[in-house]
Amino acid sequence: MIDKHLLSIIEEGYKRRIKHFEMEKKQYDIVLAGDSLIAFMHVNKLFPNLSIMNQGISGDTTKGLHERIKYIVKATPKKVFINIGSNDLVILKHTPEEVVYAIKNIMQELYKHIENLEVYIFNITPVNPDLKISNHAFIFGRTNQDIDKINELISQEFDKNIIINIHDLVIDKNKKLAEKYTTDGIHFNDSGYEIFQSLIYKKL
Repeated sequence: MIDKHLLSIIEEGYKRRIKHFEMEKKQYDIVLAGDSLIAFMHVNKLFPNLSIMNQGISGDTTKGLHERIKYIVKATPKKVFINIGSNDLVILKHTPEEVVYAIKNIMQELYKHIENLEVYIFNITPVNPDLKISNHAFIFGRTNQDIDKINELISQEFDKNIIINIHDLVIDKNKKLAEKYTTDGIHFNDSGYEIFQSLIYKKL
């Protein structure tokens, strides 16, 4: 069962981030959208010379991202990078098939509202519950088997040119999230975000 205190923290953080998006008046060339893996990314440090907005929200799902597409549209980006879906397994109890279907809907909605937009989708990164630093409250409810299935479906459903395969760059020999890239078995440290950084730069 999901920790109620953790859910309360996520909900309060969600409201604060939405308020921030509502008040933002600038336009950006690039929007990063998704869950905590995007939200915790220090874009000013990683991309100091780019016009880039972080629209990540900790704990977010495909449902939440779909409902806030208007804030991405408001920023009028030329490129959008999406990392979403892992929390669906926990919060929405979605199957891998439902996760990928929801991602497709998000992308179609973005294409419909922003002319000549380029959208890139990160596949889902693994978890590692076996480390001393692992936070099981965050990892709870998701397995690498489900994550692998989502990634398999992503590879089947989307053009390979828009898929960013971060998963295979951050796994250890057991195909779990490598300790050198994580703070808690699911989220990323600076070394992990350097991989995100390099992959994003390759699409610019």
